[in-house]
Amino acid sequence: MKTIAKHTGYFLINEKGNLEMVTYSPDQNLSGQKASDSYALAQGLFIDEVSHDLWLTDVRCYRVVGTPSGLQTIKDLNCRIIAKRTFDWDMSKPMGERQINLKKSSKWDECFTFYKNKK
Repeated sequence: MKTIAKHTGYFLINEKGNLEMVTYSPDQNLSGQKASDSYALAQGLFIDEVSHDLWLTDVRCYRVVGTPSGLQTIKDLNCRIIAKRTFDWDMSKPMGERQINLKKSSKWDECFTFYKNKK
């Protein structure tokens, strides 16, 4: 059986001027997700009207944060996409070979290295 899900990753300069990563994969199968993960997965920065077709441009975003009273949404944030990467995830292939049709912008590796070193 061949299952393919399209993935897109974006590096954005967020509302505070910091580098942040946002991923988009509406067809991703989350069957292995634990119920306890759902609260954490609901938090973070999200792009309004997200699609795989966005490019290096200004976008409107919103942020979901956890508070003692529950999840809160901060709307109408201005962000800028500075790097993009897309690939298809093919579940029929062995681990380590599942990313196919990889495309990325020229700044992706630089942003990823910086982001990884900050964490």
